[in-house]
Amino acid sequence: MRKLLILSLALLLAMPAGRVYATDASLYEEDTFTDADAITEFSSAGNEEGSDGTIDFDYSGELDAETMLPSELNGTVSADTDTRVHITDEMAFNLRTGEYVYSIANGKNSVVATVADGMVTDQAVSISTDDGVSLTLYRDGEELSGVDFSSITATGDYSLKSRSGDMEEGVMAFSIIGSSVSRYSTFTAPNGFLLESVTLDDKPQIIAGSTADISQEGTYDIHYTCPAISKTYTLSFYVDRTAPEITLNGVDKDGKARGPVTIDGISEGDSIYIYREGEQVEYNGVLKAPGSYRVVVSDSAGNEAEHVFRIMIYLDSNSIIFFLVVVAVIASLIAYLVIRRKRFKIR
Repeated sequence: MRKLLILSLALLLAMPAGRVYATDASLYEEDTFTDADAITEFSSAGNEEGSDGTIDFDYSGELDAETMLPSELNGTVSADTDTRVHITDEMAFNLRTGEYVYSIANGKNSVVATVADGMVTDQAVSISTDDGVSLTLYRDGEELSGVDFSSITATGDYSLKSRSGDMEEGVMAFSIIGSSVSRYSTFTAPNGFLLESVTLDDKPQIIAGSTADISQEGTYDIHYTCPAISKTYTLSFYVDRTAPEITLNGVDKDGKARGPVTIDGISEGDSIYIYREGEQVEYNGVLKAPGSYRVVVSDSAGNEAEHVFRIMIYLDSNSIIFFLVVVAVIASLIAYLVIRRKRFKIR
């Protein structure tokens, strides 16, 4: 048996660096062999499958185009087997489902997500976990309630925490972006991934390690790869740092209006928030009520523009008509009293 193990180890170390070749796992009892040059490892404890029916190993090499399983396993696993490739100590990739698996509660439970830790995506994100585990999701630092974990679509920076029994721990973080962004000045590939190329308006950009500068306005195309699973991701978005421009009709240079105010320049996708005396009000095309106003307009990229002004007390057409009616009523009443008094004196 010892000679067989020594022979197998010698054959393994003689193979090309960067790949691990697994022969019949039944030849090994409780041994772990490592290709030090490739820094990859395949572990077997009696057989290929663990107690939960999965195969856990670190792998670098080609994947079968149909099954997405390591081609070097030579049929020792099937497409129905959950084969997990470890990308980092905390994160693995399920080759069968195409999802990322995070170990929590000291390995007793797991969280499954469609994104890697630290990933930026423009797609909906799905997250699930084991029974008895509660998840808490934060967007831009605020805790969310009533989350549909099967489809997370709102743009923002997310962080996920899990609680199992008395143990609460951070699990992962990710970002969802739209077609236009403004909040980011750099792009960093997730841990365990390589940033392959970044272009700005089709011009190659400098990559420093796993980070690239995206502070300039324009269209960015980004490609990054996870070597452990031979999977490449692409991301395309427009960096827009120009705040929306609006026109407040009826407001003078001193920020005062002596009549109704209308707003021009609102583009499709813009959001407008109007506050009068500190309370949010609806905008139906015109602002009439006297008071202090604050108008905030944000575009789809997240750029904001803010304007403040005051509508002074004024008389509009309705007010003038009302005033004239009141004056007419008062004049009629005075005339009636005068006439009545004269008739009283005549008698």
